[in-house]
Amino acid sequence: MANFSYGNAYNVNIRAQERVNLHSGWDSHRLALTFEVTAHGSYTKDAPFLVTGRLWAFDVPGPANWLSILAPAGPIALKPFATTLTMEATVTETQLRGLEKARAGADLNLTAELTVTSLAEAERWPADTAQEPVRIPHAAWSNAITQLDAGAFVDILVPLTEVEVRATAARRIREAKTAIRDGRYEHAVTLARQALDAVRETCNTTNVYNRAVNKKDPYAAGRVEATPELAFILLRLAEDIIWPVTAVDGEAADLCADSFVLDEVGCVLLSALRDWARDSPTTAVPGIARSIIRFVENVIPDPDDHGDTCATLEVMRDEHLTPAHAVHSAPGAHL
Repeated sequence: MANFSYGNAYNVNIRAQERVNLHSGWDSHRLALTFEVTAHGSYTKDAPFLVTGRLWAFDVPGPANWLSILAPAGPIALKPFATTLTMEATVTETQLRGLEKARAGADLNLTAELTVTSLAEAERWPADTAQEPVRIPHAAWSNAITQLDAGAFVDILVPLTEVEVRATAARRIREAKTAIRDGRYEHAVTLARQALDAVRETCNTTNVYNRAVNKKDPYAAGRVEATPELAFILLRLAEDIIWPVTAVDGEAADLCADSFVLDEVGCVLLSALRDWARDSPTTAVPGIARSIIRFVENVIPDPDDHGDTCATLEVMRDEHLTPAHAVHSAPGAHL
């Protein structure tokens, strides 16, 4: 609880609540936070105060911790009972994606830096500043995200705990997400591999081969030219191998709970590899290489069930070479 002192006369206390609302905008959205305001001491009843502030995300990795200005609808009046204050901040789609990635399925932790100014104070300094932690539970934040018309952040609930291997995979996925958030990428990759081991039987040989033949990579069209650094070359290779195999096929007739677990494992594994390659390319190279080798050995099967993965890998390679050849052969491609 943030405490604002005005000499020895009285205090104003502000406590963040766990309620949150998101209001959709064109390129940015309005984030509404709720606070409880109480006053103690020799204050003047109904005295007007203005609360302003800034919103920070100190738990987000990296230097971009500042989110937005916090603004109220107007002044508040001190009462002998607790009152409610709503403050709004403007957040962009990029900031929302960053917050989602940073919290990794956990509660969202923010910090409100607040300044409370008395609009009628004449005997002492009228303003004081303090910080108030804002914790938004996972369920409340997930519900708020769904209020956005164009929101892409939704929870898919799958029965994971009825079968022991699914429960194991679910635990490893949660642990891997926490490791990614903490920057322990090598450990996150290890946990993702363990989650993969628990559900890799979902990949029956014929189904995986057919998906490798027919499934298109949704990210291929939006990629820019890969950087020549080895870590990012290996990362592109990992994406081209892992994504088509693990992603849920919406047109498949044999979807089961393990299909969604496998999809989540693929997302977590690639997320760990991407962050590792970005933050430490030198140490990421052997880790990405080992992940590719293990994934190929354990998951990608031979379509004829002879234990040879070459046919499936060749089909996947040809799928990605076809659009590359088309671009290479296009008029003006060598200018």
